[in-house]
Amino acid sequence: MSKDYEQFNKIKEPIMVIDKDYNIIFINETAKQEYEGRQGTKCYQVSYNFDKPCWEHAEHPCPKKIMEDKNLQKFNVIHEHFTENGKEYFEVRIYKDGENTIEFHLNITNVIKSIKQDVINSDNPIIKELQHQIDVVFKQFINLLKNIHFGVMIENEKREVVFVNKPFVEIFNLNINPEEINHLQDKELFRQISSFFKNDDIEEYITKNKPVYNEIVHLNNGKVLNQTFIPIYVDSENKGYAWIFEDITEKYKLEQELKESEEKFRVLAEVAPVGIFIQKVKFIYVNKTFADMLEYSIDELLNLESVLQIVHPDFREKVKKIVQERLQGIKEIHRYEIKLLTKTGKEKWVEVSSSATKYKGENVGIGFVLDITQRKEWEQKLEKLATTDGLTGILNRYAFNKFLEEEIYRAERYGTKFSIILFDIDNFKKINDTYGHLTGDEVLKETVNIVKKQIRKSDVFARWGGEEFIILLPNGTDAVEVAEKIRKTIANSFFIGPEKITVSFGVTSFKEGDTINSIIKRADQALYLAKENGKNRVEYVG
Repeated sequence: MSKDYEQFNKIKEPIMVIDKDYNIIFINETAKQEYEGRQGTKCYQVSYNFDKPCWEHAEHPCPKKIMEDKNLQKFNVIHEHFTENGKEYFEVRIYKDGENTIEFHLNITNVIKSIKQDVINSDNPIIKELQHQIDVVFKQFINLLKNIHFGVMIENEKREVVFVNKPFVEIFNLNINPEEINHLQDKELFRQISSFFKNDDIEEYITKNKPVYNEIVHLNNGKVLNQTFIPIYVDSENKGYAWIFEDITEKYKLEQELKESEEKFRVLAEVAPVGIFIQKVKFIYVNKTFADMLEYSIDELLNLESVLQIVHPDFREKVKKIVQERLQGIKEIHRYEIKLLTKTGKEKWVEVSSSATKYKGENVGIGFVLDITQRKEWEQKLEKLATTDGLTGILNRYAFNKFLEEEIYRAERYGTKFSIILFDIDNFKKINDTYGHLTGDEVLKETVNIVKKQIRKSDVFARWGGEEFIILLPNGTDAVEVAEKIRKTIANSFFIGPEKITVSFGVTSFKEGDTINSIIKRADQALYLAKENGKNRVEYVG
């Protein structure tokens, strides 16, 4: 519902808009007159002269609290108001509008006094009682019809007007006093009224005595009415006819504006460069951009049994939860990235922005979808550049430290063990100086290839810098044994011309209280010992 509450000043019923703390944030002109002189800013103060909410009073239900407790979007109840005039009765209709509630109050005190309680509680007391051809209730209906906001005109079988109420006179702007209508012989009144309608249709319903005739009519003065015709008995023997007119001008205009808004939405949606959808469990609307994005036709998407069919399995639980929130009317905006599946099985990364709205009176989700597949591919490339050594293709120092930080956390929390191997190609400067840097690069790459074949997939292998490399071995592996195996493999099989390539290793293991700096420092000390003790060897510092 629109937050422009000023439109309620056009409605003749008392209306109040109330926030979650029972504060009145808007009251229309009719309500100001109805509750003139009441003190306070709370709904229960102005409506009921209470000093605390209705639900805190014994046997006095609060429609707002009932609606919220039952998670309803609308609610209505017959409510007692205790005023300076004594006990009065109101039909209270209440609607949810975000965190606010909108209350319509209809004073039915005279109605309560004039008809039985079971009539009051019926779904539609006017039509129900008029359809009962019971002459003894006719006078009760006259009292009833004087107090409702519908316009009513009743004729007898002789086509004499026997009753009109005040709203009827106001709707048609007639210069008559409703209290003076008594078997009016002058047919001019009926001619004035019937000139607005399809007389042939009315005569057909009268002749065939059909139970109900109903249609929307547009008056010459611009008003729009919902008009109903019902045959009734005006006394114990004579039939009559009742016309009931509800002024729906404002409601009709709002509906037309809504239709125009929906049409504008569809036009804009069809040319929008982003995908747009409206969904419950299934899609109930998709635009062409969204269908093209997923290689489906619009009809194919609308005929899917569930929106989850196009969602990648890794993201279905996440989307399922959001769909359920939308059906509950939760309007919190979600922005998230997921993978969708095209009709041909391709994976597409998309960014979705979704919220809840109302569609034909029901909660639905509405979303906007942007294809970010190309962006994701670039992000992955950038991430690889940021974490990978460009020459050898293994992790760089920055990425290795992230893995080492996580492994230290696991060791401290769960008591796991791990080791570090830091190794360095012996006499690498001499290789560069003798054979050139291109050959030096080939030595680095071949060293990496040899090491990869000697370690597990779970081991973390990175270039530490220059000709230095580092390996993280989780799960308590014998790191000295692994380092020795790598050393022998390189020493026995790797030559550049007559030069044999060898490697020196420093090994250490995690100790309680270690940090990244402390464990790397011990590995570096072990590598230094290997160099000092002749190179091409493995040293361990615990």
